[in-house]
Amino acid sequence: MKKDTDGDELDYRRIEDLDPDNIPSLRWEDLRAMGIPWSRAHIRRLTRKGLFPRPYRWSPRRLLWKPRHIRTHIDDLMPDA
Repeated sequence: MKKDTDGDELDYRRIEDLDPDNIPSLRWEDLRAMGIPWSRAHIRRLTRKGLFPRPYRWSPRRLLWKPRHIRTHIDDLMPDA
């Protein structure tokens, strides 16, 4: 098992195994685990049109989304059963 800088063991988990309310932010790779099948380019197009939640910029090369915004978006897309 890998260790962090303090020597403590890191506990890596898959996004599917985590409680969605305790995930601070989602990477593009995590969107697929939440049921978003689209490519990065398609997500950018949808975001520009206002049809997908806007990400926030964590660093110059990293965009992240709030899980709450993605869950709300998925709920809005799903028809009422």
